[in-house]
Amino acid sequence: MLKRAVLFLFLFAQPAMAGTLFDASNSQEFRYDDAWWRMQQGKVFDRPSCQEIHDTIGNLRAFDLKNQTLNAPSSLAWSLFFSVKDCLASDRSLALWILEDVAAHGDGISIIVLAQFSYLEFGADDPMTRTRVERAKNAMGRLLTPNWRTLLYEPLVAGLKKEDVDLSPQLEDAFAWAESTLNGDSDEMYRIGLSLVDSGKYPEDKVLGCHWLSQAEAKGHRQARFRLGKQLALGEGVNVSAEKAMLLLSISASRDRNTDAYLLAADLLQRGDVYRKNLPEAYYALLKAQVLGENVKDVLLALEPQVSAQDRDIAQWRSTNEPSVLRLEPMTVQPWHLPCSYSER
Repeated sequence: MLKRAVLFLFLFAQPAMAGTLFDASNSQEFRYDDAWWRMQQGKVFDRPSCQEIHDTIGNLRAFDLKNQTLNAPSSLAWSLFFSVKDCLASDRSLALWILEDVAAHGDGISIIVLAQFSYLEFGADDPMTRTRVERAKNAMGRLLTPNWRTLLYEPLVAGLKKEDVDLSPQLEDAFAWAESTLNGDSDEMYRIGLSLVDSGKYPEDKVLGCHWLSQAEAKGHRQARFRLGKQLALGEGVNVSAEKAMLLLSISASRDRNTDAYLLAADLLQRGDVYRKNLPEAYYALLKAQVLGENVKDVLLALEPQVSAQDRDIAQWRSTNEPSVLRLEPMTVQPWHLPCSYSER
């Protein structure tokens, strides 16, 4: 029976399936408060045969804190939902609460498991189950890597088989839909990602939209490249990733000749919060947008008094003679975050 603990480690601690670290005041308690975790470990019966459960919870939590993942809450929720014979009693209400909280911050595996548990607890036709299946479909853009069957689908099905239950038909359909979508046209991935980033229908949508945009960008989708760069630069529902955004916006400008990339760069260079304030470079970015056909006359006139005549002359020369290189310098060394990780911004 305790082999289930090994399954937890396999299913929830895959690097490719990693969750995200986030700061949420209403949720901080169960993730990082030692007293809360001691209380949960205290629910495991005090028997030598149950020590592996204690160790698994402790090891997963240490892994989470080191690697910015959310494996321990998801694994604990699995244990609480199904119980562990002679070691841990079932508490399905707490299991669903944990998964709902973690899912709301974009943890893909938790979203999938939440949909499965809702199916088992309330049935396929329950409105809450249908909603959670819809959210699970949105999460697929995050989870389906080239070897997703080995890393996610097969361990999930095997874990459910150990509990004598099957994967819900709705999730089977969701996996099939996602596989077809991710093997198809990048335009559809971009459409899904853009819709999620802009809609905010569910709390995790901006995080999941970021992953769909990443999938489309990886296939060379130009609009997705710019929109992903913009999201990462502005921190739209995700942590700012200045270095990654700089790379994406630079490619969008120089290779894709996207005037929106120049306009965004000009704005960022004038603001000076994500990248160092550089008005001559902002002036140059606006001139490049103008060369490509954008009407920026009024913006240039407003900026002109703040840029020296010499710098304006240099920017003018560069805009017509140099390759389209954007010079964005991140403000400071930023804390490391997983790509597209949740932020309350």
